[in-house]
Amino acid sequence: MEIRTTLVKIYLRTQQYGLVRREGELLLKQKPDDTELLYDLALAWTLGDARHPSKAAEKLKQAVRIDREIRQRAEDDTAFDGIRDHPAFVGWQGR
Repeated sequence: MEIRTTLVKIYLRTQQYGLVRREGELLLKQKPDDTELLYDLALAWTLGDARHPSKAAEKLKQAVRIDREIRQRAEDDTAFDGIRDHPAFVGWQGR
């Protein structure tokens, strides 16, 4: 499992967002409360060609239910700037 977690981080750093999503979702079945993994998946659904703001917002909601500090981290993260006005993201932020 640790190797997969490391791979997800490497895929994210190398902008291989499809691989982040694929491997991350598989890993999430084994580690559903892993806030770092949920955050990485939210980023993967935000960045690249296959943007899906509602999936990104859902992953962030799951992470915040586990750790409220994730909310501030996501609000400060410029990676989410491209979807901040999307209804799913706005709804997630509680605006």
